[in-house]
Amino acid sequence: MLLGSCQEQQPDLRIPDELYGDWVPVGYQIIIDSLSIKGGYSDIDLGLGIPEVGFTFMTNGLVDTKAGFYKYTAPNETGKRRALYIGSESVFHVQNDTLRIFNPTDSTWILRTIYKLNRDTLSFFHTEEIVCTFIKKNFNLETAPKFDKIIVSTSGCYGSCPISSTMIESNGQVTFYGERYTSKLGTYHGKISRARYLELQKKFQKADLSNIGTHFSDGVTDNEELTVTFIRGDSIYKTITDYAHSGPLELRWALHEARNLYQTVQLKPIAKGNKLFSTSISFLYFSQGENKLRLSQSEGYLLWDYLRKGTITEKEFQSRFKLGFYKNNLWVPSGEETNQWVPFGEEPILQKDDANNVKEISTDGRYFKFVRQHKPPVTIDVGFNFFERNFSIKVLKPDPKEEPLY
Repeated sequence: MLLGSCQEQQPDLRIPDELYGDWVPVGYQIIIDSLSIKGGYSDIDLGLGIPEVGFTFMTNGLVDTKAGFYKYTAPNETGKRRALYIGSESVFHVQNDTLRIFNPTDSTWILRTIYKLNRDTLSFFHTEEIVCTFIKKNFNLETAPKFDKIIVSTSGCYGSCPISSTMIESNGQVTFYGERYTSKLGTYHGKISRARYLELQKKFQKADLSNIGTHFSDGVTDNEELTVTFIRGDSIYKTITDYAHSGPLELRWALHEARNLYQTVQLKPIAKGNKLFSTSISFLYFSQGENKLRLSQSEGYLLWDYLRKGTITEKEFQSRFKLGFYKNNLWVPSGEETNQWVPFGEEPILQKDDANNVKEISTDGRYFKFVRQHKPPVTIDVGFNFFERNFSIKVLKPDPKEEPLY
């Protein structure tokens, strides 16, 4: 008997060594019969709706899909659904000429037929007619800066983009605030492993932070703005603003992971502490006469956290600045939310918390004195001069005046 003739042929599941590493998209090709049309990555991103924004194939059998996997909730009380992030990594293997990535949202396999694979190029069919092409990118991170904290904030948009801030510290501590369209609302804290922090830091390091710019924008409106602040040695190393996801691809990879990290961490509510104004008012500015320094949303959340942890004191100090709030003009509330609150310094606050009572905040950079209605003033010592450690008096400038419409 020839037993072997009755056995099914086993599929070849060996993973080619060339597949391991980081892959960035560079373009696409539409193949219809003898017709071939090529385009760049921006065309994929904006026009064809292709979700692949890069991959990292690892030798442990996992792939980082960069775009991540989501489940969506039913519409909530404001008529908007929420995206539940369940991570960006999954199992993969190669069966004959097909790349198979497990989709944990519905327990199916994403199938991509490989068109070309060598040590520096990966191409596969996204559909029967569209071939996506990626090139392998090698990163030298030996001299990349290391950080003590990473703070990422999202502004919201004309729609249901989340409004949130997340602070991740090198010791694994996570502080999160969800204001709108997040799976958790309010202020929370949790913890991640040291290894996970280092992996997140590595993703940001791949963006070449020392050499890229600080502001990225595209010629569109009604989109969200992400800001990220890096703390090194207890001072701000760099803050980057990315409007409409127009920054470098590697930066967007890291921001995507950081903004959604809170959904993969066990969180507990934070006690009130020194919450003399609402976390939702995290668009702060220092002013001295007519000159102002507007903090980014992530820098404002950093200062809010220092104030929350600060010590109440009766010490007198010489005030140098006023601390004020400016409106989040990137978020457009739904109809029922329109009149819920407006930051003080612009119009009266309508929130029902201690922020209602704040008339003025004066500071020398270390001590912050809150003058409140119908209550005694309170001074908070953050333990160091926040302004002098992170900024120069030269950065205070008059707000640009808008040109009249007519």
